[in-house]
Amino acid sequence: RNGVHALAGGPPLPEGEPLTVCLADVEPLQVEWLMPSRIPKRVITVFAGRTGVGKSFAALDIVARVSRGEAIPFAIGQRFESGGTLLISEDSHEYVLTPRLIELGADLSRVRAMSWKAMGSYHLSDTAMLDRAAAEVPGLKIVLIDPPTNFLGEVDEHRNSEVRQVVMKVVEWALSHDLACLFILHVNKQAGKGVEALNRVMGSVAWVTTARIAHT
Repeated sequence: RNGVHALAGGPPLPEGEPLTVCLADVEPLQVEWLMPSRIPKRVITVFAGRTGVGKSFAALDIVARVSRGEAIPFAIGQRFESGGTLLISEDSHEYVLTPRLIELGADLSRVRAMSWKAMGSYHLSDTAMLDRAAAEVPGLKIVLIDPPTNFLGEVDEHRNSEVRQVVMKVVEWALSHDLACLFILHVNKQAGKGVEALNRVMGSVAWVTTARIAHT
């Protein structure tokens, strides 16, 4: 076959494409935080929990606070840098997202949700579409995807190699942008006492190991 695979099962790379990076050419970076010790920039963060525990509501509270540059929870004397949010969510714009954000005091002019038509075409690995949507959000600070499992197409959310291949595209995209990326996921029925955090999130462990940061 022409080319080589970027990841197992991934699309072929063009002939002559370098397959390695010399670490002498890599500039070390320090972690920058949107929310200290909880939500870093340029990295995927997972919020996972059972249905109805308020994980999406908690994420929207952060969205509202960012939209107005309000106080950061658990960080005395610190405030979010005000900016915009891109929501890619299964929740209704009219019945859920907008009413909740109004109650939370959000500046709605700084929050944009991907349209239903666009979500019908969106795949989690489609970073070109992410770029287009992100360009429509002034001062973008957060991309919230709730849940990312809705946008996997034929990918099996329980297969580590398939999920990792897709999520790595988002990881690469997030690394190149000065913003935070949040995934909202569910936990297993067995999640609880005695279950390691890595195994609490429903589906592949790649959701956590590739994202690297998860709150359950």
